[in-house]
Amino acid sequence: MRVLRPLSIFLLFVWAVTVHAKTRTFSIFHTNDWHSRFLGFGPNSEYSPDTANDDDTVGGVARRAALLYKRREIMATKGPVLTLDGGDFMMGSLFHTLNGDEAFELRLMAQMGYDAITLGNHDFEWGPKGLAKMVRRALKEGPIPAIVAANTVLSEKEPGDDDVAILYKNGHISPHIILEREGLRFGIFGLIGAHAVEVTKTAAPLTFIAAKVAAAQQVKLLKKKRVDVIIALSHSGVWQKQGVWAFEDVELAKSVAGIDIIVSGHSHQVVKKPIIVGKTVIVQAGSLGAYLGELTVTHQEGGPVKVQNYELHEINDTI
Repeated sequence: MRVLRPLSIFLLFVWAVTVHAKTRTFSIFHTNDWHSRFLGFGPNSEYSPDTANDDDTVGGVARRAALLYKRREIMATKGPVLTLDGGDFMMGSLFHTLNGDEAFELRLMAQMGYDAITLGNHDFEWGPKGLAKMVRRALKEGPIPAIVAANTVLSEKEPGDDDVAILYKNGHISPHIILEREGLRFGIFGLIGAHAVEVTKTAAPLTFIAAKVAAAQQVKLLKKKRVDVIIALSHSGVWQKQGVWAFEDVELAKSVAGIDIIVSGHSHQVVKKPIIVGKTVIVQAGSLGAYLGELTVTHQEGGPVKVQNYELHEINDTI
Protein backbone atom coordinates (compact mmCIF):
# COMPACT_ATOMS: atom_id res chain seq x y z
CA MET A 1 0.00 0.00 0.00
CA ARG A 2 1.36 3.39 -1.07
CA VAL A 3 1.35 6.07 1.61
CA LEU A 4 1.08 9.70 0.40
CA ARG A 5 3.64 12.04 1.87
CA PRO A 6 2.51 15.45 3.24
CA LEU A 7 3.98 17.29 0.22
CA SER A 8 2.10 15.01 -2.17
CA ILE A 9 -1.13 15.60 -0.29
CA PHE A 10 -0.58 19.36 -0.43
CA LEU A 11 0.10 19.31 -4.19
CA LEU A 12 -2.97 17.14 -4.75
CA PHE A 13 -5.04 19.65 -2.80
CA VAL A 14 -3.68 22.58 -4.88
CA TRP A 15 -4.45 20.68 -8.08
CA ALA A 16 -8.01 19.93 -6.96
CA VAL A 17 -8.67 23.56 -5.99
CA THR A 18 -7.29 24.80 -9.32
CA VAL A 19 -9.28 22.35 -11.41
CA HIS A 20 -12.50 23.04 -9.58
CA ALA A 21 -12.13 26.84 -9.36
CA LYS A 22 -15.28 28.23 -10.84
CA THR A 23 -14.94 29.92 -14.24
CA ARG A 24 -17.63 32.42 -15.16
CA THR A 25 -18.41 34.38 -18.31
CA PHE A 26 -19.76 37.93 -18.27
CA SER A 27 -20.21 40.73 -20.80
CA ILE A 28 -19.80 44.51 -20.71
CA PHE A 29 -21.47 46.87 -23.17
CA HIS A 30 -19.76 50.25 -23.16
CA THR A 31 -19.85 53.74 -24.66
CA ASN A 32 -18.10 57.05 -24.01
CA ASP A 33 -18.12 60.67 -25.15
CA TRP A 34 -21.50 60.68 -26.85
CA HIS A 35 -21.91 64.41 -26.23
CA SER A 36 -25.71 64.81 -26.39
CA ARG A 37 -25.84 63.27 -29.87
CA PHE A 38 -29.44 62.09 -29.79
CA LEU A 39 -29.80 61.99 -33.56
CA GLY A 40 -27.74 60.32 -36.24
CA PHE A 41 -25.39 62.74 -37.92
CA GLY A 42 -24.44 63.19 -41.54
CA PRO A 43 -26.77 65.32 -41.73
CA ASN A 44 -29.34 65.01 -38.92
CA SER A 45 -32.25 65.71 -41.29
CA GLU A 46 -31.66 62.37 -43.04
CA TYR A 47 -31.82 60.35 -39.81
CA SER A 48 -34.51 57.65 -40.14
CA PRO A 49 -34.33 55.32 -37.12
CA ASP A 50 -37.71 53.72 -37.85
CA THR A 51 -36.50 52.22 -41.14
CA ALA A 52 -33.26 50.50 -42.12
CA ASN A 53 -30.86 50.78 -45.04
CA ASP A 54 -32.18 54.04 -46.44
CA ASP A 55 -29.79 56.73 -45.11
CA ASP A 56 -26.07 57.25 -44.49
CA THR A 57 -26.25 58.77 -41.01
CA VAL A 58 -24.19 57.32 -38.16
CA GLY A 59 -25.15 57.09 -34.51
CA GLY A 60 -28.46 57.93 -32.88
CA VAL A 61 -29.88 56.96 -29.51
CA ALA A 62 -32.82 54.99 -30.94
CA ARG A 63 -30.48 52.72 -32.89
CA ARG A 64 -28.17 52.27 -29.90
CA ALA A 65 -31.12 51.31 -27.71
CA ALA A 66 -32.36 48.79 -30.28
CA LEU A 67 -28.93 47.18 -30.58
CA LEU A 68 -28.46 47.11 -26.81
CA TYR A 69 -31.79 45.37 -26.26
CA LYS A 70 -30.97 42.77 -28.89
CA ARG A 71 -27.39 42.04 -27.84
CA ARG A 72 -28.13 42.05 -24.10
CA GLU A 73 -30.86 39.47 -24.60
CA ILE A 74 -28.40 37.22 -26.42
CA MET A 75 -25.48 37.64 -24.02
CA ALA A 76 -27.62 37.32 -20.88
CA THR A 77 -27.96 33.61 -21.69
CA LYS A 78 -24.20 33.23 -21.19
CA GLY A 79 -23.74 35.13 -17.93
CA PRO A 80 -24.08 38.51 -16.20
CA VAL A 81 -24.28 41.64 -18.37
CA LEU A 82 -23.25 45.21 -17.47
CA THR A 83 -23.79 48.43 -19.44
CA LEU A 84 -21.32 51.23 -18.66
CA ASP A 85 -20.21 54.67 -19.91
CA GLY A 86 -16.85 56.43 -19.69
CA GLY A 87 -18.07 60.02 -19.37
CA ASP A 88 -18.91 63.16 -21.40
CA PHE A 89 -22.51 62.21 -21.99
CA MET A 90 -23.44 65.87 -22.52
CA MET A 91 -22.34 68.98 -24.49
CA GLY A 92 -22.04 68.65 -28.24
CA SER A 93 -25.42 69.32 -29.87
CA LEU A 94 -28.29 71.78 -29.58
CA PHE A 95 -29.97 69.41 -27.14
CA HIS A 96 -27.44 70.29 -24.44
CA THR A 97 -28.76 73.86 -24.35
CA LEU A 98 -31.73 72.44 -22.42
CA ASN A 99 -29.62 70.73 -19.76
CA GLY A 100 -30.23 73.57 -17.33
CA ASP A 101 -33.87 72.52 -17.08
CA GLU A 102 -33.97 68.94 -18.33
CA ALA A 103 -31.73 65.89 -18.06
CA PHE A 104 -32.40 64.04 -21.28
CA GLU A 105 -29.15 62.10 -21.33
CA LEU A 106 -29.41 60.66 -17.82
CA ARG A 107 -33.04 59.71 -18.28
CA LEU A 108 -32.41 58.06 -21.63
CA MET A 109 -29.38 56.18 -20.33
CA ALA A 110 -31.54 54.79 -17.54
CA GLN A 111 -34.16 53.71 -20.05
CA MET A 112 -31.43 52.05 -22.14
CA GLY A 113 -30.37 50.05 -19.09
CA TYR A 114 -27.04 51.65 -18.17
CA ASP A 115 -25.80 50.42 -14.80
CA ALA A 116 -23.11 53.02 -14.11
CA ILE A 117 -21.46 56.06 -15.69
CA THR A 118 -18.68 58.44 -14.74
CA LEU A 119 -18.30 62.18 -15.28
CA GLY A 120 -16.09 63.73 -17.96
CA ASN A 121 -14.83 67.27 -18.29
CA HIS A 122 -17.82 68.39 -20.39
CA ASP A 123 -20.24 67.10 -17.76
CA PHE A 124 -19.06 69.97 -15.55
CA GLU A 125 -19.77 72.65 -18.20
CA TRP A 126 -22.76 74.00 -16.24
CA GLY A 127 -20.66 74.14 -13.07
CA PRO A 128 -21.31 72.21 -9.84
CA LYS A 129 -24.68 73.88 -9.31
CA GLY A 130 -25.79 73.13 -12.87
CA LEU A 131 -24.65 69.52 -12.66
CA ALA A 132 -26.47 69.03 -9.37
CA LYS A 133 -29.61 70.63 -10.76
CA MET A 134 -29.54 68.34 -13.79
CA VAL A 135 -29.13 65.22 -11.63
CA ARG A 136 -31.91 66.30 -9.27
CA ARG A 137 -34.28 66.96 -12.18
CA ALA A 138 -33.53 63.55 -13.67
CA LEU A 139 -34.14 61.87 -10.30
CA LYS A 140 -37.48 63.65 -10.04
CA GLU A 141 -38.53 62.08 -13.33
CA GLY A 142 -37.40 58.55 -12.46
CA PRO A 143 -34.32 56.35 -12.04
CA ILE A 144 -30.90 57.26 -13.43
CA PRO A 145 -27.71 55.20 -13.79
CA ALA A 146 -25.34 55.12 -10.84
CA ILE A 147 -22.81 57.97 -11.13
CA VAL A 148 -19.32 57.07 -9.87
CA ALA A 149 -16.57 59.66 -9.35
CA ALA A 150 -13.73 58.70 -7.00
CA ASN A 151 -11.20 61.50 -7.42
CA THR A 152 -13.54 64.48 -7.07
CA VAL A 153 -12.76 66.56 -3.96
CA LEU A 154 -15.42 68.74 -2.34
CA SER A 155 -14.38 72.11 -0.95
CA GLU A 156 -14.53 72.46 2.81
CA LYS A 157 -14.66 76.27 2.66
CA GLU A 158 -16.40 77.39 -0.54
CA PRO A 159 -20.20 76.92 -0.80
CA GLY A 160 -20.28 76.65 -4.60
CA ASP A 161 -20.27 72.86 -4.58
CA ASP A 162 -22.67 72.33 -1.67
CA ASP A 163 -25.35 70.94 -4.00
CA VAL A 164 -22.92 68.31 -5.28
CA ALA A 165 -21.98 67.49 -1.68
CA ILE A 166 -25.64 66.73 -0.99
CA LEU A 167 -25.71 64.34 -3.97
CA TYR A 168 -22.69 62.52 -2.54
CA LYS A 169 -24.25 62.44 0.93
CA ASN A 170 -27.46 60.92 -0.46
CA GLY A 171 -25.60 58.40 -2.59
CA HIS A 172 -26.70 59.82 -5.96
CA ILE A 173 -23.00 60.27 -6.79
CA SER A 174 -20.47 57.98 -5.11
CA PRO A 175 -16.81 57.00 -5.45
CA HIS A 176 -17.80 53.43 -6.31
CA ILE A 177 -20.66 50.98 -6.40
CA ILE A 178 -20.82 47.23 -5.93
CA LEU A 179 -23.17 45.27 -8.17
CA GLU A 180 -23.92 41.59 -7.60
CA ARG A 181 -25.06 39.66 -10.66
CA GLU A 182 -25.61 35.91 -10.65
CA GLY A 183 -23.17 35.38 -7.81
CA LEU A 184 -20.42 37.66 -9.18
CA ARG A 185 -19.58 40.86 -7.30
CA PHE A 186 -18.47 43.77 -9.48
CA GLY A 187 -16.75 46.80 -7.94
CA ILE A 188 -17.03 49.83 -10.24
CA PHE A 189 -15.37 53.19 -9.61
CA GLY A 190 -15.03 56.39 -11.64
CA LEU A 191 -12.09 58.65 -12.50
CA ILE A 192 -11.32 61.81 -14.44
CA GLY A 193 -7.77 62.07 -15.76
CA ALA A 194 -5.17 64.83 -15.65
CA HIS A 195 -5.69 66.14 -19.18
CA ALA A 196 -9.47 66.16 -18.73
CA VAL A 197 -9.04 68.06 -15.46
CA GLU A 198 -6.77 70.55 -17.22
CA VAL A 199 -9.52 71.43 -19.70
CA THR A 200 -12.28 71.43 -17.07
CA LYS A 201 -12.62 75.19 -16.52
CA THR A 202 -16.01 75.37 -14.77
CA ALA A 203 -15.77 72.81 -11.96
CA ALA A 204 -14.52 75.13 -9.20
CA PRO A 205 -14.62 74.96 -6.24
CA LEU A 206 -14.47 71.23 -6.93
CA THR A 207 -10.92 69.91 -7.30
CA PHE A 208 -9.52 66.52 -8.28
CA ILE A 209 -6.80 64.31 -6.82
CA ALA A 210 -4.56 62.31 -9.17
CA ALA A 211 -6.40 59.45 -10.84
CA LYS A 212 -3.66 56.95 -9.93
CA VAL A 213 -3.90 57.86 -6.24
CA ALA A 214 -7.69 57.54 -6.21
CA ALA A 215 -7.56 54.29 -8.18
CA ALA A 216 -5.12 52.69 -5.73
CA GLN A 217 -7.37 53.68 -2.84
CA GLN A 218 -10.45 52.26 -4.55
CA VAL A 219 -8.78 48.96 -5.47
CA LYS A 220 -7.63 48.47 -1.88
CA LEU A 221 -11.09 49.28 -0.53
CA LEU A 222 -12.95 47.09 -3.04
CA LYS A 223 -10.68 44.13 -2.35
CA LYS A 224 -11.50 44.46 1.35
CA LYS A 225 -15.16 44.31 0.34
CA ARG A 226 -14.42 41.03 -1.46
CA VAL A 227 -15.49 41.93 -4.98
CA ASP A 228 -14.66 39.48 -7.75
CA VAL A 229 -14.06 41.96 -10.59
CA ILE A 230 -12.79 45.55 -10.37
CA ILE A 231 -13.77 47.95 -13.17
CA ALA A 232 -12.62 51.55 -13.62
CA LEU A 233 -14.69 53.98 -15.67
CA SER A 234 -11.86 56.32 -16.55
CA HIS A 235 -12.30 59.59 -18.43
CA SER A 236 -8.57 59.76 -19.05
CA GLY A 237 -7.89 58.30 -22.47
CA VAL A 238 -5.55 56.34 -24.70
CA TRP A 239 -3.57 57.43 -27.78
CA GLN A 240 -1.41 55.60 -30.24
CA LYS A 241 2.27 56.51 -30.54
CA GLN A 242 4.02 54.84 -33.47
CA GLY A 243 1.46 52.06 -33.45
CA VAL A 244 1.65 51.44 -29.70
CA TRP A 245 -1.15 52.38 -27.32
CA ALA A 246 -0.11 54.88 -24.66
CA PHE A 247 -1.40 57.80 -22.54
CA GLU A 248 -3.11 58.04 -19.18
CA ASP A 249 -5.22 54.88 -19.04
CA VAL A 250 -2.28 52.75 -20.16
CA GLU A 251 -0.17 54.35 -17.42
CA LEU A 252 -2.99 53.78 -14.94
CA ALA A 253 -3.02 50.06 -15.75
CA LYS A 254 0.78 49.89 -15.39
CA SER A 255 0.95 51.72 -12.08
CA VAL A 256 -2.14 50.41 -10.22
CA ALA A 257 -2.36 46.66 -9.85
CA GLY A 258 -5.73 45.02 -9.36
CA ILE A 259 -7.87 46.78 -11.97
CA ASP A 260 -9.38 44.08 -14.17
CA ILE A 261 -11.04 46.29 -16.79
CA ILE A 262 -10.78 49.97 -17.72
CA VAL A 263 -13.65 51.47 -19.74
CA SER A 264 -11.80 54.45 -21.16
CA GLY A 265 -13.07 57.81 -22.40
CA HIS A 266 -11.98 61.35 -23.27
CA SER A 267 -9.62 60.71 -26.20
CA HIS A 268 -12.37 59.62 -28.68
CA GLN A 269 -10.33 56.68 -29.96
CA VAL A 270 -11.81 53.79 -31.95
CA VAL A 271 -10.08 50.90 -30.19
CA LYS A 272 -10.88 47.89 -32.35
CA LYS A 273 -9.09 45.35 -30.17
CA PRO A 274 -8.82 45.42 -26.37
CA ILE A 275 -5.54 46.83 -25.07
CA ILE A 276 -3.94 44.37 -22.65
CA VAL A 277 -1.58 45.87 -20.07
CA GLY A 278 -0.39 43.23 -17.65
CA LYS A 279 -3.59 41.77 -16.21
CA THR A 280 -5.75 44.78 -17.15
CA VAL A 281 -8.04 45.01 -20.19
CA ILE A 282 -8.66 48.50 -21.65
CA VAL A 283 -11.47 49.34 -24.10
CA GLN A 284 -12.79 52.52 -25.69
CA ALA A 285 -15.60 53.00 -28.22
CA GLY A 286 -14.83 56.09 -30.31
CA SER A 287 -17.18 59.01 -29.71
CA LEU A 288 -20.49 60.72 -30.58
CA GLY A 289 -22.49 57.52 -30.22
CA ALA A 290 -21.05 56.05 -33.42
CA TYR A 291 -20.06 52.76 -31.76
CA LEU A 292 -21.18 50.34 -29.07
CA GLY A 293 -18.47 48.19 -27.52
CA GLU A 294 -19.21 44.61 -26.47
CA LEU A 295 -16.58 42.87 -24.33
CA THR A 296 -17.02 39.26 -23.23
CA VAL A 297 -14.55 37.85 -20.72
CA THR A 298 -14.08 34.81 -18.55
CA HIS A 299 -13.25 35.06 -14.87
CA GLN A 300 -11.80 32.34 -12.70
CA GLU A 301 -11.85 32.67 -8.95
CA GLY A 302 -8.59 34.21 -7.81
CA GLY A 303 -7.30 34.79 -11.34
CA PRO A 304 -7.27 37.58 -13.95
CA VAL A 305 -10.05 38.10 -16.46
CA LYS A 306 -9.41 36.80 -19.97
CA VAL A 307 -10.90 38.25 -23.13
CA GLN A 308 -13.16 35.73 -24.82
CA ASN A 309 -14.57 38.00 -27.53
CA TYR A 310 -14.74 41.68 -28.46
CA GLU A 311 -16.91 43.51 -30.97
CA LEU A 312 -17.09 47.19 -31.77
CA HIS A 313 -20.53 47.59 -33.31
CA GLU A 314 -20.98 50.53 -35.66
CA ILE A 315 -24.26 52.33 -35.01
CA ASN A 316 -25.62 52.93 -38.50
CA ASP A 317 -28.78 52.51 -40.59
CA THR A 318 -28.49 48.75 -40.79
CA ILE A 319 -30.04 48.82 -37.29
